[in-house]
Amino acid sequence: MSSWLDIVAIAKAKRGDRDAFGKLYISYLPGIYRYIFFRVGQRREDAEDLSQTTLIRAWEAIGTYSIRKASFRVWLYAIAHNVLIDHYREQNRHGTAELTTSVVDNGTSPEEELVTNDVTREVRMALEKLSDDHKQVVILRYIEDLSYSEIAKITGKREDAMRALHHRALLALKKVLQHV
Repeated sequence: MSSWLDIVAIAKAKRGDRDAFGKLYISYLPGIYRYIFFRVGQRREDAEDLSQTTLIRAWEAIGTYSIRKASFRVWLYAIAHNVLIDHYREQNRHGTAELTTSVVDNGTSPEEELVTNDVTREVRMALEKLSDDHKQVVILRYIEDLSYSEIAKITGKREDAMRALHHRALLALKKVLQHV
């Protein structure tokens, strides 16, 4: 559910207030970026571009948003989902991009960073080996902390189908992690 501050900002943005939309943009950008980042094989440049595209499309379509249909967060993730579909279609027409890596300074000690990086690397490698549907449900459920209902709205599938897909995704992830 959208917060009252979001509801006020959305109402202002629907009237063309760019500053109000800017506040929403700043609030939701990290989650949208993270979702896209894991869906595009951890390619930072692609994730940045597609996150920007998602939020531009959201600004262009803000007038069509209805809180009765979905929370603002779910609406944004549905736009991100569609941006990713468009990206994959375009990528299939022109070939695939190379996988890139990035380094993030989060203030931890080198020893802690080494352990964290090893675990993170294993999980990232495992995610990359999952089917796109499995990868998406795991990212939305565990990284973005969305409910089955929200995931169903984003993907346009039924909630019980999302639960079943989630279960199969976890089994597949477990199997992949056993071999990493």
